[in-house]
Amino acid sequence: MTNIALFLFSLAPFFDPVGQNFGIRWISMIFMIFLFLNVGVLRKKLQFYQIFIFLFLILIMPAHGLLISFIKGGVITNDFKDTSYIAFSFLFLISIPIILNKNFYFKFYKNILNISLLACLLSFFLYFGLKTEGVSNYLTERSIAIIAERGILGINFKMIYFLAAPLFFIPLAYFLNKSSENKLNLLIALLPLLALIATGTRSHIILGILYFAWMIPNIFIKPSQAINIFIFKGLLATFCIILSVFYLNYDLVYEIIEAPKRNALLIFYADTFNEINTFLFGQGFNSISWDYDLIAWTEGASKLELTYFEYIRVFGIISFIIFVMIYFYIFISLSKAQNYTELHFLLLSMVNAFVNPYLFSINGIVPLILALGRLNQNAKRQ
Repeated sequence: MTNIALFLFSLAPFFDPVGQNFGIRWISMIFMIFLFLNVGVLRKKLQFYQIFIFLFLILIMPAHGLLISFIKGGVITNDFKDTSYIAFSFLFLISIPIILNKNFYFKFYKNILNISLLACLLSFFLYFGLKTEGVSNYLTERSIAIIAERGILGINFKMIYFLAAPLFFIPLAYFLNKSSENKLNLLIALLPLLALIATGTRSHIILGILYFAWMIPNIFIKPSQAINIFIFKGLLATFCIILSVFYLNYDLVYEIIEAPKRNALLIFYADTFNEINTFLFGQGFNSISWDYDLIAWTEGASKLELTYFEYIRVFGIISFIIFVMIYFYIFISLSKAQNYTELHFLLLSMVNAFVNPYLFSINGIVPLILALGRLNQNAKRQ
């Protein structure tokens, strides 16, 4: 049962992200619940940082959101849409066996790498249309991927966007970090990079290219030549930033600086945070049921795309500071242990979440549990 649970739980993010592909998503959750109960997680000896992180993300955060929502009237409604944070806490809860058990952790990690590469390879074939019309229809009908055209610099390009695309940073970081040992890994790393570019999403493209360029010196220049690595990285980063700005100038910079809608959104957040209680403690869950300004902005959705502004709006600045401190602790711990693969893909996930609502979903949970699992393995070796 263990292998089935881990396989389905790693398969679901890529090939059943919303539960429309034979219910793999829901079946995987059921298996993970049984696995959670079977391994006796509550009987395991936990370190202080693990207790704090588990309590905050699983109990305190959702309880906080529900309490504030109850006070403000958001929870008393027949149309409770704001479920992503609660789902995040639940998925994180049933993922604890992966974090704490060495065998579970490495099996899950291996599954994620293999399945993500399969999705990247599929994206490559879909992009070039190699007799994949039936596959394209299946993926779109099951809400696994979005296949369309997108205009960039006045030119239309095909867009292959897997809903699990943010997880492509995991194999990208893994194989780039392994490339200094075996150059074949660099070729493998090109698959997730191309898959990220094929999404047509600005943040995926820019982060993927910048990160790839940043890692190249580590592969081809000896560590003893530190000054050469520094100079080469600086030149590559500068070149990529110039290209990125050139690309952004046609769309994103205009949106940020000129577009009235973007400015109005920032004014909306400023007005919302102007109320001291909201700024400190948030609006709680489901404020879409009573905040008419928010209703106008979301247009039927439960939240907006600016993840960190949304976190403060829902939970307040105090909770946000604690949340940031948790991730900062993980980053520092991974860096000290020289676990650069996990550090890199978790950091990429966090940066990507600035303008995309991925963090509080399975796309945010997978990098987090892989990072925490690595820290747990480090502690066991000491």
